[in-house]
Amino acid sequence: MRTIVFGGSGFFGRELIEILLSKGHHVTMVTRGKRDFPEHKNLEKLIADRNDLSSLKNKLDGKTFDLAYDQLGFCSNEAEILTKALEGKIEHLIFTSSKSVYNLGKDLREDTIDTNNLDLKMGDRSAFDYAEGKRQAEAFYLQKAPFKVGCFRPPVVIGMGDTSDRWNWHLNKIKKGEPIYFPNLEAYFCVLSSKDAGLALLEMGEQRVEGPLNFFTANPKLSEILSIMESGVGRKALLAKDAKEGEHSPYGIEDDWFMSNERANLLGIKPSVDFVELAKTLSSQ
Repeated sequence: MRTIVFGGSGFFGRELIEILLSKGHHVTMVTRGKRDFPEHKNLEKLIADRNDLSSLKNKLDGKTFDLAYDQLGFCSNEAEILTKALEGKIEHLIFTSSKSVYNLGKDLREDTIDTNNLDLKMGDRSAFDYAEGKRQAEAFYLQKAPFKVGCFRPPVVIGMGDTSDRWNWHLNKIKKGEPIYFPNLEAYFCVLSSKDAGLALLEMGEQRVEGPLNFFTANPKLSEILSIMESGVGRKALLAKDAKEGEHSPYGIEDDWFMSNERANLLGIKPSVDFVELAKTLSSQ
């Protein structure tokens, strides 16, 4: 299978490309060339800005693919650029969206946010907050793209090489004895391992999944996550009573915020990673 990936050099994009190559895909990776990636006989690297339509068209001239992955889109304008660049060149695209398209809630299903029928608004990243930007990117792809589209909605992704560094942010605060503020440590907060993210993206592409798809590895309470971090560091976290007394945790939420895995499970897409073991490994590094 001929596959093109936009943004495969960082974090779970690397997992995706490594898995694709292991499955025999011929992969074209489009990046800005700021991170190294191992050479492979079935891997072609294209240095380009995914938001420069003229450059993309020039780099992709004469090329066609079975499948595309957009790991980098953040708004409707960016979805439009890639749609124009790939028109007539692909059959199916998988867009990496986010759990952030949902407001706080429990067991959130994909139809909770119906971007097929969302009022489409064009704009760049500055026109929207993160959540609305992802919703509008989904809306453009699902409503306007001339090829089939699946939208992957992952929660916070954890694993080695996390470029967001959010897990380590907590470990460093605990080590230094600096106060952290959590609005509600009893809130459930689903997470996804980078390995499971790559495997889910692979399955979405190979099964030609259309529309939105949730997927997570585990749904622990924030207190469970913090306890594993404390054990790894070897000391208790200093918890602030409010945001004025400590920095707000990037994981800090006021109430439960987790999705349903029902559609993914029906497609045979299930977690393969033990969350507790992964969390222990990440917290003892």
